[in-house]
Formats: sequence, C-alpha cells, structure tokens
Amino acid sequence: ESCLACLLPRLPRYKTDKSWSKHQEFCKGPSKQAPQAAAAPGKKPSSSRLAAPISAGVDNNNNNSNNGSSNSNNNNGNNSSREVASLSDLGRLLEVLGRQLEGIEFVRVQLGVTLGERGLSRETAVKLASGRDASDSEVQQLAKEAVLDHLRLEFATRYPGTELVSQEPDLKLLLDVSLWQFAPPIPTAIFLYGRYRKLVRGIPQTRWPCAVCRGERTGRYGKRKLGSEPGSGLISEPGASSASGKAGGTSSLSMCEVCKGSGLQYANSVQDLIGSSLVTAFAAEDGVFHGMGREDIDVRCLGSGRPFVLELRAPRLRRPLQDLQALGAAVNSPEAVGAGRVELSGALLRLSSRAEPARLKGAAADKTYTIRFRVQGGFGGPEDEARILALAGSVLDQRTPSRVEHRRADLVRGRTILALGPIIAEGDEVELTIKAESGTYIKEFVHGDAGRTVPSVSGTLGRKCDVMWLDVREIHGE
Repeated sequence: ESCLACLLPRLPRYKTDKSWSKHQEFCKGPSKQAPQAAAAPGKKPSSSRLAAPISAGVDNNNNNSNNGSSNSNNNNGNNSSREVASLSDLGRLLEVLGRQLEGIEFVRVQLGVTLGERGLSRETAVKLASGRDASDSEVQQLAKEAVLDHLRLEFATRYPGTELVSQEPDLKLLLDVSLWQFAPPIPTAIFLYGRYRKLVRGIPQTRWPCAVCRGERTGRYGKRKLGSEPGSGLISEPGASSASGKAGGTSSLSMCEVCKGSGLQYANSVQDLIGSSLVTAFAAEDGVFHGMGREDIDVRCLGSGRPFVLELRAPRLRRPLQDLQALGAAVNSPEAVGAGRVELSGALLRLSSRAEPARLKGAAADKTYTIRFRVQGGFGGPEDEARILALAGSVLDQRTPSRVEHRRADLVRGRTILALGPIIAEGDEVELTIKAESGTYIKEFVHGDAGRTVPSVSGTLGRKCDVMWLDVREIHGE
C-alpha cells in the first residue's frame, strides 16, 4: 500500500490504520513555509543537495517531513526512495535548478541520469518507458534513456543558447531519478597555461603548510591538540576558554605562534601571487598550481620563466576567457599583489586542458643556471678556471642531497653537465654559468655535499666552496 500523495509505501512505523490516515492527511495538507529550494538568489542552500525531492502533487515541505520515514524504510531493505511521477514533472524540477544556476556562466553542458543505488521499482520504470515491458534490467535502461531524452529536450528549450555535449563541458548536471533531484551543480575547472618569473628570493612556488600546526591554524596537530606542552609553539587568543575546563588545558581557540593562524610557513607563494587575481576574476573556489618542476625557495627563476598550469576549481564566471591578454596584464600591473616579486613572462596566458599538468610534470627539460660561490683559500685564476671548465660533459654520480634526504629516497642518480662557462672571478668569489640535464642538483655540484656528488667543483679545486646564490637563467625544451 502506497500513500497517494507522496508515493511512499506504508512503513512499519504506521502500525495502525489511524496513524496511516494521519500520514496521508499530512501529505495532502497545505505547505506551511516556502520550499527550501526557493531561497533568495545567490544564497547557498542549507542542504548539501541541490533541491529537496519533488513529486507530483507534493510540496517540498511535506517531502522533507518524511525524510525520516524514507530512511527507516531503506534500513529495512525496501526501495522506498522518492520516484518520479511522470516525465512532465521535469519542468518543475528544472525551475528549481534554474535558481541554483543563477550567477553561473556556462555554454557547454553535459547532462546525465542515474537510477540510484537501488534503481526504480518495476512499476515506475515501465511507466517511464512509455509502457514498454521487458526484463527488469532492460526496462530500467529504457526508463533511464527516456528520462535523459526528455531532460535534454526540456533543458534545450529553457536554455536555448547552450550546447549539450559529452566531453569538455562547462557544467555537469546529474539527475538521480530514484531521488528525483539533481546533484549540486558544480562548474568544471578551467586550466590556464603560462610561464612565471620569480624576481626575488624567499618565496616558495606553492603554499607551504606551517611546520608547527601543519596548516591547521587552530592549533591542532592531527587529532592531538597542542599548546599545553612547553615549547609547543602555540598561543591562545585572549579571553579564550579552556577546552578541557581545567587549568593548563589547551584553549579551543589556540593559535599557532609561528604562522599567526595563517597555516602557512611563508606568507606568500608564486601560487597565490599569480593565482589570487585569476581566482577572483573567474569567481572560482580556489586555484591549484601545477609547475614544470620547481626551484628552491632561495633561488630566482629568470629568463623566459618556468611553465605552469593554474587549475581554477568551480569557476562561476567564464567570460574572462574572452580576453586572456587583459588577465595577464592585470597580473603584471604595478598594482598587482605580486608586483616586483613575481610576473608572467610576456604577460601571456592561454587556455589549457586537464591533461596538460601531467605532461608538464613528466617533462624533462635541460636548464641553464648562474651560480655564485666563494672559494676558501682564494681562486687560482686561469689554472683553476681551466679545471672547472674541464668538467663540461661529465656525468655526475649524485646521491640524494643531505638537505632533502629526509623526504626523498636515498639513491644515486646519474646527471650530465652539458656546458660550463663563462666564468667571472672577483677575488675569492666566482660566478659560473652551467647548463645541465634535468634533475641535476646544481648547488651540490659546486660544494660536493661532503662527497655525495662526484665529481664536483669543490673536489676538483681541492678547496671548500660556499654557495652564495643561484639563479635559473633558462628552462629549455618547452
């Protein structure tokens, strides 16, 4: 027995006919408040789902009142999910969807239909399939195809300027027929390609989580609160109450003393200095930075810059794609947040794809560097210069540097020095230009890393070499 209003089968909780009658009367009753899906434009719905289930003759308010019943029946193993009454009701559902799409720009749309985990009842599936009878699996597929065809027609009518596609959409929409609701509409990511130049030292390429709070900001380290232990590096906000209620307990508002609650080891990064204006321009949730390798924090990246792809997640706007030149100019403007520190090479951006980050990360590009170092005991002029230049063409045996062995496998890698020179010597300081194979540790090639890199400039001269600075002059092969 099913309720004529909400289409739900009679649940075990309605043990008497009286209680079952009250349920049906409630379903037929007038709505006492506006449906949740009709919230003001621009206001996020309180539910994680796009809209409450919609069925023929039933308002959303009543549907929500029966969520507990539906869950109870699911626990009993019955197919109690709300099912579509007829294909004509798709129009009502698209009206609700339209409110959720306000403020989102899209042209290419991918529509999808799912029957949920349990599928549809045979009666409903046959009804949706226009009465065509077949095996259970076949009739489910026929129902799915019928709903998708009708959905495409209704959507194209309501949004005549859109293009229904199966690949590279601006927006993906998925309708669960068993629940009769759409999944939250999330615009697909936009990928932008460019090359950045890092003009100053002390800036990481991507966000660097704080070493103390691990990016938690609130003073948590995993599941363990810090702050009560001496030297934990955490402080509490003034007036914050103790989480434990005991003297010396950790405050629920504890804040990391190192990052001051930012969650970052470094306040700025190439990712944010370039990406912040682009995230804002596209009204995106966030930007993910994919670089073709990375330089050390204390290393500048000059020349034509390092290739990267910025992934803009859930962008609500797409019109800025029509003028990428203006976006690049905005990143490089004197008023930009990264002015004088980071810039786009040539102020150029182009549209990229989801596949390009993997290509960049897998690419092996030779690089040219300029390094300045001090030779303890002095530089021996032309004789020492000849010894250094003789290392051109050498294949280095580079064991994982001591500075990164805590986070990388301890291996010996073969890397080739492709070219050396010119050399500029000023007293005991030497400036050397090096072209090397991708993956070469240049600092270690100079100072030797206590014998972990062989041969090295230090080992060849027989004197200790202290690196002063390093610049990436050019990244080749892109």
